[in-house]
Amino acid sequence: MRRRTAFRASTTRAATRSAASTPASPACSANFQADLWVAKDGNYPVSGIYGFFASSGGQSGAFGYSFDVTHVNDSANSVTPPTNVVSIPS
Repeated sequence: MRRRTAFRASTTRAATRSAASTPASPACSANFQADLWVAKDGNYPVSGIYGFFASSGGQSGAFGYSFDVTHVNDSANSVTPPTNVVSIPS
């Protein structure tokens, strides 16, 4: 029913020393990973997860998100547009 596609990328920057003889800057690294499940019939995403991690100078942080599409075409899936906003361009 589903096929899985994946994307992985990462980058690392080594410490460098400038011509002014300043101390080497700390190594920096970043990593992004994502998995996406796509329906064979219709070719639309049905599940996925992605995350980002980075570190530099002894500090690090991460962010991630996942989703699952469920109850497709369920009559309970009703969306009412907001009335207190303006569409751009109008």
